[in-house]
Amino acid sequence: MTIAPATANLARGEAAKRIVELAPEGFSKVFFTNAGADANENAIRMARLYTGRDKVLSGLSFIPRQYRQRDCRHRRLAPRAE
Repeated sequence: MTIAPATANLARGEAAKRIVELAPEGFSKVFFTNAGADANENAIRMARLYTGRDKVLSGLSFIPRQYRQRDCRHRRLAPRAE
């Protein structure tokens, strides 16, 4: 059964509470996603918000599956075209 991240339910609330209990001090929030692509997209958003930077370094094997991740693809380092 798939439940959207915005949908609240008892099991999700209990899981979030347990995760916060097990997490290191300072962690007080949990964000659930549907799949790995959603998790990656939201991790990129959080990194951008936290650092205030727009660019994110990604690995060679990263394959974007969603629109927002397309700007994170690996590009070969080359001189800028002038």
